[in-house]
Amino acid sequence: MKATQSSPKPGVTAKSIAARTKEFREATWRTALARALAGNTDHARTTILVAAMSGSLAQIKAETLTSRAGFLVGETFPDLDYAEKIAQIQALNDARSANVLSVIGAAYAKDVLSFSHVADLARVFQVDLRDSWQADQSFLERYTKDELSFIAQECGLVAHIGAKAFAKLLASKKTELITGMLNRSGFDWAGRLPGAMTLDSIYGPPPAPTPVPEEAPARVAEFVA
Repeated sequence: MKATQSSPKPGVTAKSIAARTKEFREATWRTALARALAGNTDHARTTILVAAMSGSLAQIKAETLTSRAGFLVGETFPDLDYAEKIAQIQALNDARSANVLSVIGAAYAKDVLSFSHVADLARVFQVDLRDSWQADQSFLERYTKDELSFIAQECGLVAHIGAKAFAKLLASKKTELITGMLNRSGFDWAGRLPGAMTLDSIYGPPPAPTPVPEEAPARVAEFVA
């Protein structure tokens, strides 16, 4: 019976799910890359140089940066003539200059037309989507039951609660299904990246916990009176 079927339809894949919500996926990655570049001047500088040398730097919308120039450079900057703007930029200290470069890099991540540029930069700079995103109700609500079933399988939820239990959950209303997926005892969505959200459409499991180093044995001399 369909009500007890826990497996998604054969045609449902990570790529098919990603294609249906392409704008959301790409916007999420753009935001993650922008945050990463805003926090790393070296990576932002590399991004700006590559963009300039490949002819795509001009894709940053003028208003993206000019609207923040007063905040980034100085309150009077927008009203200065061009020569005065040059002088004010030259007068910036290293920390402020680095901050401006980081913001330009972040603006490129947001505005560049080709998402492939965003993906390449994110790969090279090892941007981890886990740092800024995880599956939640607003994410799961975008999908059909078959797609939710696929996500539940690849993320390990079906294995966690068992196929029969999930089939019963799948037979409920979609709102109840999502609530049940997000609030299953003993299952944590943190760190689990559905394939539909990764750059290569391959599920990203939670990173392995960092082992805690064992304490070095106390020296015998410490116990000698």
